[in-house]
Amino acid sequence: MNVIIVGAGPVGCYAGFMLAKIGHKITILDQKDVIGLPVQCTGIITHELLNITDSVERATINKVSCVEVNTSTKSVKLPSNDIIIDRGKFDKHMAKKAGCQILMNHKAVSIYNSEIKIYDKKSKKSFKMPFDVLIGADGPDSVVFKHLNPNKKRKCYIGAQARVKGDFDSDVFKTYFGKIAPRFFGWIVPESKTIARVGISGGKNLKNRLDNFVNGKVIEHQGGKIPLFDPTVKICKKNVYLIGDAAGFVKATTGGGIVQGLMSSKLVAESIAENKSYKWLYYKKLFFPLLVSLMIRKKLNRFKEKDYNKLIEIMNCKSVRKILKNYSRDSPIKLALCLLTKKPSLIRFLFV
Repeated sequence: MNVIIVGAGPVGCYAGFMLAKIGHKITILDQKDVIGLPVQCTGIITHELLNITDSVERATINKVSCVEVNTSTKSVKLPSNDIIIDRGKFDKHMAKKAGCQILMNHKAVSIYNSEIKIYDKKSKKSFKMPFDVLIGADGPDSVVFKHLNPNKKRKCYIGAQARVKGDFDSDVFKTYFGKIAPRFFGWIVPESKTIARVGISGGKNLKNRLDNFVNGKVIEHQGGKIPLFDPTVKICKKNVYLIGDAAGFVKATTGGGIVQGLMSSKLVAESIAENKSYKWLYYKKLFFPLLVSLMIRKKLNRFKEKDYNKLIEIMNCKSVRKILKNYSRDSPIKLALCLLTKKPSLIRFLFV
């Protein structure tokens, strides 16, 4: 079977790897010049990703044991077990491991029936390629998304980030809520004691707010779109599928989506290999955790500074700290149920 995947990020390459293993002919297209660049990710991940791919170990540059949650007036430190990766190295290793033909500088332009029109940026010529299966892993501006959802406007946050040289605690991942970053949050992700990724998302005037947020010398600016999960998006039709950011499979609570993206790669490979409904697999494995994250985000977007301060006070409770240590944010349903069971006072936040 001739499979074309649009997007040579880790999600597209992992889908290619899974399908190539079972004998399909895979071609991966990407409009960028270099795999992994430009970087559009904080690069902080949970340990759950270790259960999916060994590329994490190849790209790990730091590990943190603590997350610090801040508002302008309150702060709490909570146990963490997160990994910071070099996204460029991670993406390159995933691409190498895929073992597929990858055509860089090839931009998907349009899709008609079982052909995709492609623009070769080097030769400056367009051509068409036939496919038996087409998989869109081409991010927030996905051409495949537009083909399946021609009348739907993508909802996205914008993340502004900078790599900064300064003095940092390499063991602590810091987050900032409330007035500092309304309607989302800010972050300081340490690569080491001297370099960190400092970013902010949500609200307006991001560039100016990032400049005010940064304390140190900027090495480089990064950033990009963070697609918001939309349960009404059409993720497949006949032989065309969406996975990863292209489908909006991103946790609305944190903006992270690597684990969910790679899970969707597995699901689309299972769907094709075993002739199962991709939509049914998606509802069974991905839909409800993503929906819960979206519902939590909608509540958080209504929080005022005092609500975050109250939440920080509750999070400082011993029983809550234990739960946060034992349950991953990539499992929001289990985490939410356990928190509500141990700390019923959290129910008040459902009515903010």
